[in-house]
Amino acid sequence: MSFVTGAFFGGMAKRGSEILSEERQEAIANTEDEIKILTQLGLPKATARRSKRKEKASIFEGLKNQGFDGDQIAVIMKEGTGQAVLDHIKKNELKYDNYKVRPSEIVIMDAGYKAHGYTQDQVLDLVMGKLDTGTPTLDAVDELSGKKRSGGLTGLLGGNLDNVRTKRMEAIANATGVSMSELAAYASDSIIYDDIKVKGKTRLFDPAAAAIAAKDSYSTAQVSRGLTGYASNKVVSSKIAGSDRDGPVYGFNDTEIADMMSDKIREIENAKRAEKQEKGDYGPITSKDMAEMEDSLSGWISTARTPSGKVIALNPKAKDDGAVSSDGPLNVSNLTIGELEAMLRDELQPQNGKRVDDAMAKTIAKQIREAMIAEAKRTGSKLTTESIDSGIQRILSGLGYGASSSGDGITVTN
Repeated sequence: MSFVTGAFFGGMAKRGSEILSEERQEAIANTEDEIKILTQLGLPKATARRSKRKEKASIFEGLKNQGFDGDQIAVIMKEGTGQAVLDHIKKNELKYDNYKVRPSEIVIMDAGYKAHGYTQDQVLDLVMGKLDTGTPTLDAVDELSGKKRSGGLTGLLGGNLDNVRTKRMEAIANATGVSMSELAAYASDSIIYDDIKVKGKTRLFDPAAAAIAAKDSYSTAQVSRGLTGYASNKVVSSKIAGSDRDGPVYGFNDTEIADMMSDKIREIENAKRAEKQEKGDYGPITSKDMAEMEDSLSGWISTARTPSGKVIALNPKAKDDGAVSSDGPLNVSNLTIGELEAMLRDELQPQNGKRVDDAMAKTIAKQIREAMIAEAKRTGSKLTTESIDSGIQRILSGLGYGASSSGDGITVTN
């Protein structure tokens, strides 16, 4: 009987040992399957994510080097326009001289914006999401494999087959450089995305392209022609120098005035282009710019004089002291009545064989008349306005201009 009992327990011990061995072999086999699942599903995603994060980090650094702060970069990269912004900057650097990046004009933050202070890692996590590694690795593996382990006989006897799984997985983690918890998160696509803390939008605007598309651009030649034409009814000695399909081309008979006008127009255009660039507008001169340059030119014309002292404006700005009228193209300051009379005769002489036109003759006569009246009052002369008008009319008639006095000025008639 004792023999039978011993054999029975011996058989049980042998079978128990076999079961433990089988459970261990099964655990090893299952672990290999689980590792295969993790590496086949998780490792490619881990590798791709590392590569993508490196690419995103490079874009972040590129934007930072261009002067964008962390919050602005967060807006850009959350939109997915990081590379587009860098390409836009590069294109403008090649297209425009002295191009300056203005981050606040490219990223428009929403009203009420408060700085958050995003770092590079925070921006990359914002864009790519963060791995959710909160689920224990073995539980995550069970979920992926669809198998829930029991302790079996090993567990009943106080053993733990999970140690086999853990050690095998740790070995794989060391070999791949990716922890098993990360592999499990990658394999199950456990990615958490946070909401962005700042709001805004990017604006990639090329003023040059917009102006060209709207057909609102002026070349340097067109600027010169346009401003010269604008000044034609404001400056003495203006003339129509020719015409083409765009209309009349204006110029100036007086070479001194012509040189002055050319230099000033070039100066005004250069100043406008510099002003535009300072504001971040590297586009061409537009109709709005032309209107502003016309105002600038008009203001200059009203007080400008040639190096020889001639006023160039048909209607110059009056002097503050009002001592002598300067409503005309001539410098009549500090001249006696006799000198003014001689000036009138000289100025109305034909120039280069060409007779001074009636409009200019009227302007000159009116200016000298007013200067004579002012000088007569200043010196206490007994000359009356009527006698001054009469003398001017004689000069005009003698030079071939029909004239009549209107009491407040000279009217030249054909």
